[in-house]
Amino acid sequence: MKKNSSIILFLASASLSLASHAEQWHFETKLSSYSNSESLPIVSLIDDTWQGDYAAADNLFSLNRFDISLGYGAWHVGMAKRFDYFATYSEQTMRLIYQDKNDIKSLNGIDYPIYLNVEHALSSGAFIRYENKFKSLDYRVTLNYWCSERLMSGQIDGDVTVNEQGKFSGLLNFDYSYDKDTLFK
Repeated sequence: MKKNSSIILFLASASLSLASHAEQWHFETKLSSYSNSESLPIVSLIDDTWQGDYAAADNLFSLNRFDISLGYGAWHVGMAKRFDYFATYSEQTMRLIYQDKNDIKSLNGIDYPIYLNVEHALSSGAFIRYENKFKSLDYRVTLNYWCSERLMSGQIDGDVTVNEQGKFSGLLNFDYSYDKDTLFK
């Protein structure tokens, strides 16, 4: 964190010391987020309430990025932070989780085929970007250097049965890589 603060201070002081060319220099912050979930609203997944109407689907994702940069003309130099989350799953897996989270009684004695694959990364890095226009085309070319701070990659598959008391039994296979264990604490 100290390294990021030093670079931001350097960018701020560079913009102040070069004020004589103020029309060329510019400071920019940018936040972008693109998320999609057809099963449930993204907000109910993030806050773990699982509220809302359930719809059958097999994936969700969230791509989020925050940039802070100093630019001169068409060139930008800056720092960025990103959070990416991808999940693919079987329809039965999401339905079973939804029913469990909302205390909806599952069908007893039925085998639920379970499949869940999750990729999650939190990264920070630096970038240099060139932006320009050619006729009616706006384009940008960016070179990024990323360092992952948090990483999780996992897959669960198998079969689960729900008994009359709402208890789960079955056999699940886990293939799970992480920088910090959040599943088997």
